[in-house]
Amino acid sequence: MTESRPFLSVVVAAYNGAPYIEEQLDSIAAQTLPFDELIIRDDGSTDQTPEVIQAWINRHPDLNIRLIKDGANLGYIRNFHALLSQAKGDYIFLSDQDDRWHPDKIEKMMEQIKIQPGIQLLASSFSFMHGNGEVYSVEPIPGWSNQNLLHVDNLKEGSLNQISLQTIAHHNGFQGCAMMVSKELAKRYVEDENFILPHDWQLALLAAIQNGLYYLDLSLFDYRIHDANTTSLPQATPDNLKIKLQRTLSHYYRTAPFSDRRNFLESLSITSPADWTDDLARQKAFYQAYLDTVEKRKLSSYIALMRDPSNGLLTAKDKISLLLYVLFSDGSGDER
Repeated sequence: MTESRPFLSVVVAAYNGAPYIEEQLDSIAAQTLPFDELIIRDDGSTDQTPEVIQAWINRHPDLNIRLIKDGANLGYIRNFHALLSQAKGDYIFLSDQDDRWHPDKIEKMMEQIKIQPGIQLLASSFSFMHGNGEVYSVEPIPGWSNQNLLHVDNLKEGSLNQISLQTIAHHNGFQGCAMMVSKELAKRYVEDENFILPHDWQLALLAAIQNGLYYLDLSLFDYRIHDANTTSLPQATPDNLKIKLQRTLSHYYRTAPFSDRRNFLESLSITSPADWTDDLARQKAFYQAYLDTVEKRKLSSYIALMRDPSNGLLTAKDKISLLLYVLFSDGSGDER
């Protein structure tokens, strides 16, 4: 008796993506290992995205495709939540509207299930792509992988790596568009209804606490960088001295990484109380104190923060940048 192939779903979140979504759908349809269902949800687009999608569907009557356009604008996190609630696949591939999949993306990722059946979430690496479709490279940071998104000790380059909860505690190491998730993980995420973190980071958290989070160190899609990206990746463009100074004095860059860490801990405390400890509670309180210091912009608050026993959570660079912000920023800058 031959073993049946898993049922494979692809879910695409769409919003005002008319210029790029056709190319992305073409790349999904051209996979060497085909999907079994494709679900696209339009999040209340105000451009021609629904018409572009429908025309593409009409040209592919042989494919199992469903377009959801209920008119509601949920935002990208709840859009993916809605899509995952609809998908029937044993494994579900998440897709943005403006990328371009390599032809063997599904096949390469499904090969890893045979190697490690315990995978609940698998994320691949990617390549950067300009708005015009031209692929480009960024300078790698020593010790980092996944286009400088992920810091992993003893990385097995070009291969499968298990990722711990601690590895993703400080920042999100993977984009949702890089992910394949199991049916069981999707079900837990849908039922969890915890929207403190972006959907991809919460999915990674849920997988990691079950020792099911894995990273495949292969570029399997091209990630398009353009003015209308829903989320930004600062490492997609090189930093010069002026940009570095602007970021040092920027409210966004002084707060975003630390509010992310606080939110991760908040989400963990709700999603997995069994993993919650007094030490994690102290870390969460320290990050909140840090954020309060940014808002107050007072030297006395900075000094008090540096006297906190948990100040080791900050690097020397963090401490210097915060001091410069407190002394020289007027709090108005929020440039990314």
